[in-house]
Amino acid sequence: MFPPEIERWRKYLRSDPTRWLLETNDPSILFWYQVDIAHRPEQARGVLETRSRILYSDAVQSILAAQNEMGFWENPRAPARRGQLTQPYYSATVWNLALLAELGMPRASRRARNACEFILTNLMAADAAIIGLGTVETGYLLRALSYFNYAGDERVIRIAGGLANQIYSYAARVSALWGWKAFREHAAIAQPIEESLQAVLTERDNADAPYTIPQFDPRDPLFLLRVLSEYGLLTDARAAPLLDALAAKQNERAQWTLERAFDAPLPVTLERPNEPSRWLTLNAVRVIVRLVTGQN
Repeated sequence: MFPPEIERWRKYLRSDPTRWLLETNDPSILFWYQVDIAHRPEQARGVLETRSRILYSDAVQSILAAQNEMGFWENPRAPARRGQLTQPYYSATVWNLALLAELGMPRASRRARNACEFILTNLMAADAAIIGLGTVETGYLLRALSYFNYAGDERVIRIAGGLANQIYSYAARVSALWGWKAFREHAAIAQPIEESLQAVLTERDNADAPYTIPQFDPRDPLFLLRVLSEYGLLTDARAAPLLDALAAKQNERAQWTLERAFDAPLPVTLERPNEPSRWLTLNAVRVIVRLVTGQN
């Protein structure tokens, strides 16, 4: 028998995963459960208390310990990659900043602001492109900048607008949509958002790609569902195969197994592959909740 608040999820869940999700000392998971699943306001006392614990969690403190006092991680001139290597290394500035946002670090954090300002002050070119970033990385950067209260900054609005002219691949579209959410009302970005949404729903050629933590791969189908959920498109018929696959991947306890981890180069290991993942389960339930409530 499902508790009343879970009843609407029954079509998609084989069991009630909430107790298992809450059986953790990870304040980030507890925080996002409170906000995105229990729908408690971010300014509620208990939510604020949980978020304050995030700042002092082992994960956040490990990331901050690797940050240079000027605000960057690794190479100051390579915000997404180590040196000039073509393979991304997730120990660079953009990925650490994106991970801090995913962890729910307090939005007004001084250390996060230092990282944002380092990028905007030292790496922003005259055409609003960020030196050293491709389109995928720029989408993740925009998401982090928005999370840390920079969505109204004219420099960041210029970056968001400039990204619209650099979208040439499926991965770039998904990443851009992740970063554009806070800029949806800007006229220069509205049409690229709509075009990209239609394109990713039509292409959708990544159904067999692994579910990842952190979700730094735009080809991750669960990540795409998270993106679509923010634009209210989970009920689009073209999203149905992704939702069916999501439901099929859970075990009998409504837990999702981590298929691939991207955190090896990062200062912190969140979870181990091939084991039930609270982070993936949290993200899956986030999607399901938005589907059944119609929220975006």
